[in-house]
Amino acid sequence: MKRYFRVALIMVVALLSLCLLAACSNGNNGDTDGTINVGKEHDRQWLPESPEKVPEVGEGVYALYAVNSSNAGYISGKSKQLLGEGVVSEEVTALARLGYCFVRWSDGVTEPTRSGDSFSETTVVTAIFDYDYYDMPIVLLTTETNKDVESKTEYIGGTFSVINAEDEALNIVTPISNQIRGRGNNTWTYEKKSYKLKFPEKISPLSLGGVETTWVLLANVCDQSLLRNDTALELMDRFDYLRYSPNATSVEVYLNGEYRGVYLLAEEITEDKAHLDLDDSGVETDVDTGYLLEMSYYAETVDFVVTGKNFEIKSDLSADQSVASQQRAYIGSYVQRAWEALQRGDEKEIGTLIDLNTLVDAYIAEEITKNLDMGWDSFYLHKDAGGKLCFGPLWDFDLSFGNGDETCQYYTELYCGRNYLQHLSNPWFYTAMQYDWFRNRVTARWDEMYGELTTLSAGVRETGEKYAASFDRNFEKWPIFGQCMNRETELIMSLSSHTAHYSYLAEWIEDRIGWLNDFYHSDEYNNGAWRYEDQFKEERLAAEDLAWEYQRNAENLTSLIDTKSIHATLDGVSPKEGAENLLDGDTATKYCLQHTHTVHVTFRTTEPVTLVGFSVTTGEDTDRYPERNPQTFALYGSTDGVEWEVLRVVGYGHDLLGAESATEYAFAIESTGQYRYFRFGFNNNEMMQLSELTLYGAE
Repeated sequence: MKRYFRVALIMVVALLSLCLLAACSNGNNGDTDGTINVGKEHDRQWLPESPEKVPEVGEGVYALYAVNSSNAGYISGKSKQLLGEGVVSEEVTALARLGYCFVRWSDGVTEPTRSGDSFSETTVVTAIFDYDYYDMPIVLLTTETNKDVESKTEYIGGTFSVINAEDEALNIVTPISNQIRGRGNNTWTYEKKSYKLKFPEKISPLSLGGVETTWVLLANVCDQSLLRNDTALELMDRFDYLRYSPNATSVEVYLNGEYRGVYLLAEEITEDKAHLDLDDSGVETDVDTGYLLEMSYYAETVDFVVTGKNFEIKSDLSADQSVASQQRAYIGSYVQRAWEALQRGDEKEIGTLIDLNTLVDAYIAEEITKNLDMGWDSFYLHKDAGGKLCFGPLWDFDLSFGNGDETCQYYTELYCGRNYLQHLSNPWFYTAMQYDWFRNRVTARWDEMYGELTTLSAGVRETGEKYAASFDRNFEKWPIFGQCMNRETELIMSLSSHTAHYSYLAEWIEDRIGWLNDFYHSDEYNNGAWRYEDQFKEERLAAEDLAWEYQRNAENLTSLIDTKSIHATLDGVSPKEGAENLLDGDTATKYCLQHTHTVHVTFRTTEPVTLVGFSVTTGEDTDRYPERNPQTFALYGSTDGVEWEVLRVVGYGHDLLGAESATEYAFAIESTGQYRYFRFGFNNNEMMQLSELTLYGAE
C-alpha cells in the first residue's frame, strides 16, 4: 500500500453576544496591559463601581482620579491634581489591564482620556473597569495569601466563583470556599500552571454533569489549539463501552484578579469511583473489590509491575494493612494473568479475564488520536468486584492528534497497533493486534462507529470559531507560537495563529479517520502483512536515488555557506562534534548532541540562492547507532533572517533514514524563491547525529 504524507497548513471570528450579558469589548481582542480598551454599554457590571482607594489630600480643591479595581486598570497621568482659581485638570487616561476593559467614568464620561475638569470642591472621579468578557464562561479564583499557587502537593485556602455563563442561572456570583494546589508532572514546570480544586461539598460547576468535590483546571500549555483534551473527551463519550469519560468545558481564568488565560475545567480521574460505579462495598475485608488502576511512568507508589510498566492503585484499599497487602497482591496477579492470556492469544480464554469490548473501544480511540502518552502515563484500567479487567477511562491528550513527535505526528500509519518504541508503545494494544480475531472485532466496531466519528472535526471548528476572541486573548497572555513547549514538531511550530492551530487539528482528524477507514478495509490490514514489512523501503530508496541525481545534475552549494554565520541552539556533546561539522562537506565529521526537543541550526549563504532540494547524510557510525537518526527534520528559508518559510518537513526519520553509515538521502522542495538565510530544525528523543546537511541548487 503506497504511503503518503500530506500536511496542509491552513492560516486562515465571529463574536457572539450573550442575551443577558452583552460583551465588554469593542473588537480589540486580547488587549495588553496598558491598552485603552473601551467597553460597550452592557447590562451587567461584575466589578464594584465604588473607588478602591481615594488619595488623601490637604486643604484646597483637588481633582482626584481613582479606579474601582487596581487589578483591572490604572490611571495614566496625575491622579491627584490641585486646582487653583481658574485652573483646570491636566490630561489623565484610564488604561485597562489584560482581560479587562474601561466602561466609563463615574460622572458618566465614556471617553477614557479626559482633561479640563473644573470643580468647586474636592471631587473624586472613578474610572470604572470590568471584566472584558466574550462568550466563554469565566472562573474567578482567589487564594487566602493573595499570592500565586506555589505547590502541587500542599493545598491553600481560597474562593471560587463563576460569571458570564451562557445560562445566567449557572453563575456562582457569591464566591464559595475551596482549596487549590498545583498539578501535573512535566506541565508543572511551565509558567502557565495547571491547578487542582477541592471543595468542601460536591458541586457541578456550569452543570457539567458530574457532581464532585475535586475538579481540575488544565492549562493545556503543550497544545496550542487548546482543544485536544476537550476533543478527545468528546470522542470518548461516543464509545459506549468506555464506561466513563470526564466532563469538561473551556473557561477563562482569573487568579487573584490577574487574567491567566483559557483553561479546561474538568473532572479528574481519581479514586472517586462514582462515575465508574465500581462496587467497593467490601473494600475493608475482601480482595475481589472495585479497583481503579493507572499505568504510569510517574507513579508515586508502584503497587505492581506488568509488561514492564508501573501500575498504581488509584482506588481506596482496606484500612487494615494486612488486607490491603492481600488486595495489592490480588489485583496485581489478576492483571498479570490477563496479560499472559493476551500473549497466548486465545480469544475465549482472554474473554474470561478481559472485557474485550472495552479493549476494542480503547484501542480505536487511542489509534484515532495517536496519543503519545498512551504507553507512558495516565493510562487507566478498572475492575469491578467479581468482574473482568476493563480498559479506561482514557485521559491526557495534549500530545495527540498530530501534536507530538516519535512517529505520531502524521495522520498515516498505525500507531497503537504497532510496537514502534518500547518505552512509549502500549503492549496491550500491539499484542492484541497480532490476532485475526481481534482485528476482525476492530473492523466491525469501526463500521458501527464510523458515522459518528466523521462529525468530530466539525465540533473543533465550531468551538474554535465561537470562542475565537477568548483563545486569541490567551495567546496575548502567553505568546508561545513558534516555541517548542514539549514534543511539538517543526510543522506545529510553523503555525502562527490560533486559527491555524485549530484548523490544522480539524483537518488532521478528518485525514486520520479517512486513512484508518481505508486501512481497516484493506488486504494489508486483514492479512497482517503490515506487522512485518519494511513500510518505508520505497521512500528510503527514492531518497537515496534523488541524492545520486543531485550529485550528478545539481549544484552543491556548500562552498557558498558563510561558516562564521553557523549558529546552533545546542552545542555538540564534545568540541569536535559541533554544528559546524554539519555544513563542512566532510562525511567523516558529524554534529552529535544529546537532546529531547527540537534543535535549530541557522546559517546564511554569501549570496541569495534558489534551491531544488537538500540532503542529510547519516553519521559515520550510524550502522552501530541507528537510533541516533533524527526523528523529524525540516528546512526553512528566509530573505531577511526574520520571516521564515517552510521549505520541507520530513517525518519518520527513524524509519525513513536507514541504518547505514555515511549515507545521503535527498528531499525536493517546491519553492522557486531565492533565499539567503536558512534554518534547519531536527529532533529526537535521545542522542542524535548527522554528518552533513547539503543544499542543492539548479545547475
